[in-house]
Amino acid sequence: MAKAPVNLKKSGRRLWRSVTSEYGLRPDELAVLESACRLADAVADLDAELAECELESSRLPLLREVRQQREALRKHLAQLKLPEAVEGSSAGGNVRQIDRDRSARARRAARARWG
Repeated sequence: MAKAPVNLKKSGRRLWRSVTSEYGLRPDELAVLESACRLADAVADLDAELAECELESSRLPLLREVRQQREALRKHLAQLKLPEAVEGSSAGGNVRQIDRDRSARARRAARARWG
């Protein structure tokens, strides 16, 4: 298992461990994973800030930013092309990044059911 980068917070460390304990990544993939871990930490920080936000007008920009950061995280994890689901954590809740073949499996299931 590759050593985790410095300054990762709880969510980033958890994601790092969950991926590196299961997969042997190349150096370029480790760089993508490190970026994904930093995004996971950013999402957790934004989620915590959102939970503390009381004014609705202050929540909307945070909601947009959380959505954008989650999308960036999803893209980074998809770039790794891991064969199975990766479980990480963001602000106490689980974030599941489903493998890149989910759409293909869904199409096959639909064809099997409806022809």
